[in-house]
Amino acid sequence: GVSVMQEKIDNSVGIYFEEDDKNMVENFEEIQNFLQNIIYSFKEESEYFFNKWEFFPFTDKEKQILSVLLPAIHQNTKNVWVEQRFKNNKGKNRFFDVSTIDKNNNVYFAEIKHCYKSYRSPKHSITKKIYKEWNNAITQINDLIRDNLKEEFYMDKIGNFRWYRVALMVMPTYIASPNIKKYKEPKNKTEEELVEYSKNVFRYFSEDPRINLEKKPSIVMTYATNDYKNKENKFKNIQIYPFVSFIAKIELVEEI
Repeated sequence: GVSVMQEKIDNSVGIYFEEDDKNMVENFEEIQNFLQNIIYSFKEESEYFFNKWEFFPFTDKEKQILSVLLPAIHQNTKNVWVEQRFKNNKGKNRFFDVSTIDKNNNVYFAEIKHCYKSYRSPKHSITKKIYKEWNNAITQINDLIRDNLKEEFYMDKIGNFRWYRVALMVMPTYIASPNIKKYKEPKNKTEEELVEYSKNVFRYFSEDPRINLEKKPSIVMTYATNDYKNKENKFKNIQIYPFVSFIAKIELVEEI
């Protein structure tokens, strides 16, 4: 196999959002750049991981994604805080997944979710389970308010920073055996095609009656796995993963 060190990693990412959503999030472009850098690093870390294990951690479950997501965040911020306990809106203890502070002193508190999408049946492959996971993520980030978090962090340090809460769903698209041989797509997608793919995913999540408008994503980003036809996941089922999408809802955490 080709070493990832020698294999040029294509950084094409298709990004889609709507102008109305952009205007609803303070410093949207800054946050978009931050997420874009994370997905670049996520792709890079995933390729390194596959080179060692012949397995992509995003093909398993939510916790396994952290194997590449945490290093990807750390590449960009040099700090990652995970599984911090706090009291939710009902006064009960719970944990949020990940927090980090970027170079512009934006603090991100994130809940991470995971799902799969089949390539063969575009809209219908966004299943009830996926919508349920997404709705759960939005419910969870609603607990991430300053009143609930202020006891857990050194507020003299971060109290004046901008805080954002993020629901992030990592969604690989798969093609299962025996359909792999029928798949005639080129090795890599152009950026324009990836934008179109992200746009379709965005619409699945924003136009479905199971998701109300308050819960629709702020942005969707998609990349194509390098040389994905030669990277079959043989661990449980034989599958390839041509695309990986980040679906994110971002909200400013208001000051007290």
